[in-house]
Amino acid sequence: MSLPFFLEIGTEELPASYLPNYARQMKEDLENYFDSAMLEHKEVKCAWTPRRLAFFCAELSEVQAVKESDVKGPPVSVSFKDGAPTKAAENFAQKVNLPIDKLSRVEENGKEYLFAHVKEGGKPAAELLKSKIPELIKGLRSPKSMRWDVKPTTFARPIRSLCCLFGSELVDCDLDGLKASREIKGHRFLAPGPFELEKADLEEYSKLLKDHFVILSFEERRDLIKEQLLKLGCIEERLDEELIDICANLTEYPNCVKGNIAPEYLELPPEVLITTLKKHQKSFPCYDAKGNLEASFLSVTNNDLKEEALIKTGYERVISARLSDARFFFNEDKEVTLKARREKLKNVIFQKDIGTYYAKTERVACISTALGEMTGNQEAAEIASEAALLSRSDLTTAMVFEFPELQGIMGRIYAERVDKVSRAHALAIEEMYKPRSAGDDLPETLPGAILSIADKIDTIIGCVTVGLAPTGSADPYMLRRQTFGLLKTIIAHKLRFKLSDLAKVAVELLEADSDSFKKNFVAIMTERMGVSAAIQENELSLIANSWFEPHSDAHKLEKQFTSLFMGRFETVLKEEGVSYDIIQAIFGSPWPGIYVARKKALELQEMKKDPEFLTLCNMLTRCVNIAKDEKKGTAASKVDTALFAEKEEKELWDAWESARLEAHELLENCEFGKAVKLLASRVAAPLDAFFTNVRIYADDKAIASNRLAILKSISDTIQNKIADLSKIVTA
Repeated sequence: MSLPFFLEIGTEELPASYLPNYARQMKEDLENYFDSAMLEHKEVKCAWTPRRLAFFCAELSEVQAVKESDVKGPPVSVSFKDGAPTKAAENFAQKVNLPIDKLSRVEENGKEYLFAHVKEGGKPAAELLKSKIPELIKGLRSPKSMRWDVKPTTFARPIRSLCCLFGSELVDCDLDGLKASREIKGHRFLAPGPFELEKADLEEYSKLLKDHFVILSFEERRDLIKEQLLKLGCIEERLDEELIDICANLTEYPNCVKGNIAPEYLELPPEVLITTLKKHQKSFPCYDAKGNLEASFLSVTNNDLKEEALIKTGYERVISARLSDARFFFNEDKEVTLKARREKLKNVIFQKDIGTYYAKTERVACISTALGEMTGNQEAAEIASEAALLSRSDLTTAMVFEFPELQGIMGRIYAERVDKVSRAHALAIEEMYKPRSAGDDLPETLPGAILSIADKIDTIIGCVTVGLAPTGSADPYMLRRQTFGLLKTIIAHKLRFKLSDLAKVAVELLEADSDSFKKNFVAIMTERMGVSAAIQENELSLIANSWFEPHSDAHKLEKQFTSLFMGRFETVLKEEGVSYDIIQAIFGSPWPGIYVARKKALELQEMKKDPEFLTLCNMLTRCVNIAKDEKKGTAASKVDTALFAEKEEKELWDAWESARLEAHELLENCEFGKAVKLLASRVAAPLDAFFTNVRIYADDKAIASNRLAILKSISDTIQNKIADLSKIVTA
């Protein structure tokens, strides 16, 4: 028989970002425990508000299932000595929780062993839950935890109440002296008094909470906030969905209130105004019918609106002060150009083993130029290179210090308004940071794309070089995300170049910077310390070398770099529906560059639907296998048509030569699908006839070698120019 189970963990206000993770952890822990404890159950549902985590299981078995088994013990010969049990027998009896005289003896393969017939389970669920629930709560983890009231339990915020019900029975849990009860607390201000829950009933619990001004469902709170925002002046296309989620997790009884801001604050850049509202007061901007910002805002309050005027005044006062600060920062920053700020970057460390942001901007400028030459986009690269030198200067501004998330955005604004650079230069500075996250926009302009790629390759190579390559879940510099963004940018802008070539440029620049940094370090420290003795200067050199160690050997660096990029590129292809065998076929041929490799993969994936293509793949697999088997013979260095002894040889070679020449132009234009279709239609049938009617390993070794050369020419050319089609699964 089963009963419903209910648990509420009542807390002080939890951080909004912790709630979903806590709920997920506890739900999984409860279900895993029910399974391991042999308690049949239905799915555990979870819900949360800032002051509670609630869990409900509609059906949980009242009693554990009973499991019977025979457990084999040690041989009887070592279990008893002179009729008395030995340590082996005692340990086994203790393990199975039975007295020694209850153990049986069973003969196996002519030898007697002790056996125990063990029954597990059968305990009441309420008894198990009493001790297990506090243990599960103590096991919950969050980014930051605290202790309170001199108790050993750690949690994000103090736990103030527990309610644990099994049917209508109260489960008598005890968490460090905090005993479970039927009491549930309502809204902190609107219904502070507790009420009692008689039985484990999610609907009744939710209804009682609503009567006490608490909306239990996160989705319901979210929808309510969104509905009110749209009604009061927000535009759906510009709604910050992430901020709505935060507000839903900060409130139990959300209501939106509209406030006003002084019109002069609209002179601030929109990004500054919106970020100030979001970061400091979790508030939303309002827009007019044309989509322009209005001198008003919307805030989500955890209260009713009986005192709406008072609530509005409070929000206006705080937001006005924050906007006043932002305007001060903005006006102060405009007094100095980004170009003039560059010198300050010499004192801003990018990474202690790599160097400063000043050096990074110079490297990125050089990498941008190199990328322009590789792709034939010198004009765009020149803009990117010039923008690179200004790109990090906004790190020294008061606005970015206050709002780090505006880095790049403020760079673009100051570049246009203060440095008076072109729009293309300013946009490149902002787009260098894109994409900032998995779902973010990619750089739209070509200079922005070049600068973004150059900056990311410098960061990735630098971190890999000093031993900061991602390992397992550790990726402090988010290199996987940056690699993913870099690949997406290359593909979006159809840039044809080899990443390995650009990586070599980045490594050379980094090595040159490292040597320069060491020399500068010694010179500066010698001057500052007044050191003149050669021995002391040598000591400083040793310090510099220990801080900025020589980079990893080239082979190891290349291996780490390749692993990182190929792993991310494989993910990109899989997301686009490319199968594993096509990916391996692409990776099995000489590397053509990211954009070309992706185009190949997508077109070959489409070709898998063509029976002629699959036939060609099977034929090529035979070619590869035969050519590899050097024990039976080796291929000649080139095909000699004078040695053709069978008509199938000539027909195959003529078909191949004709198709190869026509396919060459298609391959030059990256029309891989058409090229493969051409080869399949022209070569598959003659190749099949060749395999059927021609004895490859002829008695005449010259003829045999010539026939192997035909097959090797076909397989090598296709593998080098298209992909290793022998790896494609055709069944």
